[in-house]
Amino acid sequence: MTPRRSETLPEPRHPFSRWAGGATVAIWALGVQALPPALKAIAALFTPAAGYLVGHLVDGVVSQINRSQERKRQTDDLSKNKSAIEKLYLERDTALSTGCDPSTLKVIDEAIEELNIKRIRLIKQTAG
Repeated sequence: MTPRRSETLPEPRHPFSRWAGGATVAIWALGVQALPPALKAIAALFTPAAGYLVGHLVDGVVSQINRSQERKRQTDDLSKNKSAIEKLYLERDTALSTGCDPSTLKVIDEAIEELNIKRIRLIKQTAG
């Protein structure tokens, strides 16, 4: 016999997906009992496959929802960061026009620089 890397098929990663696969097996098994004897044996063979497929289907849907929520969160973070930078530039322009002292301008410039660095990190996370 040829050695295998794994003796079993991979399970879905999310607990809800595993539960859905198990529930499908249970419901399928109950449904199989109502079939005529000839079909009962054939349908019983497909019971594990039905649970496996439903479990992985639900796992794919859950993963897709998680990815879309993460992308939305990253987009929201980027837009909040951009808005904060724009507000700081407006504040800096106002401070320049009113003739504030250089230490205030330095603080505003440092805050802008810090937000720009954070923005670059966010863009790298979104792209990577």
